Amino acid sequence: MWTSASSVTLAASFIWLCLRTGAALGQAPLAPAAPPPETPAAQVLRALCQAQGASAKPLSNEDAAACRQLWQDDIAAARKQQETFQQQAIARRDAAKAGFDATGPVPLSRFIGDDSLTFGDIIMIDDGPRVYVGRSYELAKAEDFVTLDAPRSPHRKRAAELLRALKR
Repeated sequence: MWTSASSVTLAASFIWLCLRTGAALGQAPLAPAAPPPETPAAQVLRALCQAQGASAKPLSNEDAAACRQLWQDDIAAARKQQETFQQQAIARRDAAKAGFDATGPVPLSRFIGDDSLTFGDIIMIDDGPRVYVGRSYELAKAEDFVTLDAPRSPHRKRAAELLRALKR
């Protein structure tokens, strides 16, 4: 059975995992905000709440309410930290894409290492259109881009029609 303490531990583990995953993907790890120091009374309450188990005596109604509030505050703090992490990750992605001018053909090297492409996406590079045939949301490699009429292209049956539309 899940308890509120387990939920807080699970939420904290999830946040830690997200921070570590960001670092593993080559992104700068985001430093979690340090929690404010607890008062001695809060430390005693936290110890009382964590000591609850099969062998401990039941909490009074006031102590149980205080423990519930403590757990809810921990969950709210974990959610706030996760929202901050998501906003920072989105801001980093948007900043990386903002420096990209997509008004005309670009070299293929611009798309190498891009993780936003999905299977079948068509890009326009200096040599003409290319189709991304790599795995969705993984870092793109040069061999993941093929011509429209290549055997690995999902658009090969319509390649002539697409090329005619591009020449107009």
